[in-house]
Amino acid sequence: MNENKLANPYDYFPDERSLRQKRSLGQVFLKDQNILRKTVDLASVSQEDVVAEVGCGEGWLSLALAKASKALHIYEIDEGFLNLTRQRLGGFDQVYYYPGDILETRFHSINEPFKVV
Repeated sequence: MNENKLANPYDYFPDERSLRQKRSLGQVFLKDQNILRKTVDLASVSQEDVVAEVGCGEGWLSLALAKASKALHIYEIDEGFLNLTRQRLGGFDQVYYYPGDILETRFHSINEPFKVV
């Protein structure tokens, strides 16, 4: 996997066809590589950082964060998108997944300083 380049946002994943954005959950999905790169840069994420991502959506920001950080903790209420993101990030050992509502789950699973993106 090329660490310096994000995957093409339009790669095909079988599960992606059946998933739909749910406006009731406030889901907004980022795919533009320039926006993803700027988001990671503006958050100042480095290889020393532990990051918590609330709502992974289709996993494109998750992929950028996993490449840039020491560890990534993903919290997602929609299990379909959580599974899609698991597929997309299959090669990363330092990514942890938490299904459920962040308002109920909180960040109890992270035992060190972290950034929320």
